[in-house]
Amino acid sequence: MKKLLAISALFFTLYSQAQTDKARIDTIKALMKRQQYLSAYKMMQTVQNDGQELIPLVVMLVTNHSLGHSDLYDKWGFKDVNPSGPEAKESVEFPVERLLAYGIQQFPKDCAMYFSSARYYSWMINQEKRYMSLEDLREIRDYFVQKTPADCYDEGYYYVVGYANSYLGKPAEAAQQLRQAVSLNPQMTTGWIELANAYVQVKDPAKAIEAGKTVWGMTKDRGLLAQASRIMGEAYELQNDNANALFRYSQADTLHRAEFFNQLSLLKFMVKTNNTGAPNALKAFIGGQGRESLHFYMDAFEVYKQYNKLSELAQFCEQYMQDWKERQNIVACTNFTLGLIYKTSNPARAKEHFRKAKELGITADRYRATRNHPVTKKAVEEAFAWIN
Repeated sequence: MKKLLAISALFFTLYSQAQTDKARIDTIKALMKRQQYLSAYKMMQTVQNDGQELIPLVVMLVTNHSLGHSDLYDKWGFKDVNPSGPEAKESVEFPVERLLAYGIQQFPKDCAMYFSSARYYSWMINQEKRYMSLEDLREIRDYFVQKTPADCYDEGYYYVVGYANSYLGKPAEAAQQLRQAVSLNPQMTTGWIELANAYVQVKDPAKAIEAGKTVWGMTKDRGLLAQASRIMGEAYELQNDNANALFRYSQADTLHRAEFFNQLSLLKFMVKTNNTGAPNALKAFIGGQGRESLHFYMDAFEVYKQYNKLSELAQFCEQYMQDWKERQNIVACTNFTLGLIYKTSNPARAKEHFRKAKELGITADRYRATRNHPVTKKAVEEAFAWIN
């Protein structure tokens, strides 16, 4: 049988040939225990048949001990820790998803294969957060639902499927599945965070706040606490408790500075409630996310349009254009935003701003559609078609 991981051109050494797969697995465990992660990876290359033992170790290695990964999760960085001297580091090809699919295909009755897959995709979801495309999220969910036997459902399965359903328009199902996840593993912090989010979506703010407080009682991780606080802010907002909503939104922004969703949530709330801090929140949002990217001006436009306050955004753009007049991309973005603002009320002025933005280098091709910014490219295309 071909070895499981035909990933590189590594040849078996005489030592590895003489070993049994059991001995190799034992060596991998020992290397990982000694923090020799690159060496553990290389030893994994030599395992020929024992996939049932190897696959859980592979998932542990990449989710707990990799230095980083490529966008496609097919290349990984590993090192051998050496406190007293130089450390061996290397970037290697390691198609983990193909290996997981192989394990399920070869050992369809072994729940450990499904547990490993759920652990890996739970980790991937937590890496990507709300930046993972909905298409990828749907594909992952459908794969788990179709492939996983009922007797192999664990907290990872319920988390992956529940998380996906939460963002794919099925929040009630998501809440039920995420409750299952945290009941099986009460220490799953991300499970409680996403359960709180599902409760917000089904308009059950009391339970969302309770879940958020659970997170605050179980971790000191600022990023996780910030997520919990932002969702609690949404829950208090549903209860029309503006004081606590503002406190939680501000807390999230303080805990995790310049984080997109925290800053956008705080800005939305301040604009909605006529908070005097809204201009500073807008300046912080644009500055924190990217002054030279039209994506974030589009976010601001949608917020101020929703609450019928485009005149305030126009004032900001006019002043921001002057403050950053030496930065061509900023002047281009503010001109384009002003074009959007005046398109209905003053078409002639809007066209002037759109033409200026085009002259300064705004193009649709610079702004591909993403999950969180699906309309920027289309807005540019429509605006420039209009002026022509």
